[in-house]
Amino acid sequence: MNFPSFGDADTYAELGRSCADAIAGPGSVFEGCYNPVRPVGIAVLMAIPYLTTDDPVDAAYVALALNMAFFAVVVACLAGALIGDRTLLEGRRRREVLLGCGAFAVLLPNLVAHIPIRLGDLPSLAAFMGALLVGIRTAGGSWTGRALLRRYAICGALCALAVLLKVTYFAYGLVLLASLLALDANARGTRRRCAAAFALGMAPVALQLLSVFLHTGQLGLYDRDFMRMYFSYPRREYGIESVIFTMPGHSVYLTQVAGGISRVEVLVLRLFRGLFGFEWAVYLGEPSRGPLWTLGALERLRAWVLVLAYFAFSGWVVRKGPQSLRIINLNAAVGALATAALMHTELRYYALARSVLWLTAGITMVAARPRRAAASRSAPPTP
Repeated sequence: MNFPSFGDADTYAELGRSCADAIAGPGSVFEGCYNPVRPVGIAVLMAIPYLTTDDPVDAAYVALALNMAFFAVVVACLAGALIGDRTLLEGRRRREVLLGCGAFAVLLPNLVAHIPIRLGDLPSLAAFMGALLVGIRTAGGSWTGRALLRRYAICGALCALAVLLKVTYFAYGLVLLASLLALDANARGTRRRCAAAFALGMAPVALQLLSVFLHTGQLGLYDRDFMRMYFSYPRREYGIESVIFTMPGHSVYLTQVAGGISRVEVLVLRLFRGLFGFEWAVYLGEPSRGPLWTLGALERLRAWVLVLAYFAFSGWVVRKGPQSLRIINLNAAVGALATAALMHTELRYYALARSVLWLTAGITMVAARPRRAAASRSAPPTP
């Protein structure tokens, strides 16, 4: 089995080979496992298939097995977070089966495209979902003293692992910390100590900072000069979506809206595509949309309505929903907004946000059914 070898997947494969050669041979691990924009953790992870076998097809199978394991971790963590919240679908028959199957049902279509390809999205998501599980279980329990601080430190350590696999999770980790400090009743009165414990758990991120500093002299999670040199495009700040395709040849471009557009509209359209778009593949055989996207008035209106409705729905869940859905939706919504504000849109960046939206909408509808049934039984008979 040969993994797709184009786009970002190709660079991940090259990094894995380089790191494996450095680990197994006389080369320098310091140099062989370094990439200007990829963190050290993903370099080591991508090296594992090449350390286990010299056959490229067997290496692809090892990578596939790892990705399937990461997918299973994501499903298990989301299901565990939901099932552990006893207020979620309380009293409903087979609630554990419903919630577990619901987690699998929403994650499979959103993540299946990540399984047969070398990327950092799925491994980093697995680590972050572990942190989310620990955070939700912490907020839903009664923890005090050292036990509470220990759980915050574990949560921070799992976020650090996610950052070492994909640097964008540094921002998501801070969002998770803020949401826990705001919604976890156990942390009241000890928020500073909980934040310090979380930061202590995040300490392994210093490995990436040190690696970048020793290679570039810059203090950051990646080489900013390299990023500007190789990832700068004309009007990149107005890019809506990145489309990578292979027919008739390897190519990549940023989709932009034809005509004038404000930065706010760019943000809305990125969210619209990320949250409500869907494709079965990370890389398309043919581009689904040209470099210029001509929007009609109705399509612009639909984008605005859906994006505003999404944040209204997420806000309602954060205020009124069960504890697990409050934390999950707050992280998903803020993470989606940060992604749209800081970078161009690729649908894979919004896999968690889309999954959470589908899951929350489904749980809300299921939870509403018993109330409607109860209301109909209590109504007086119609003469």
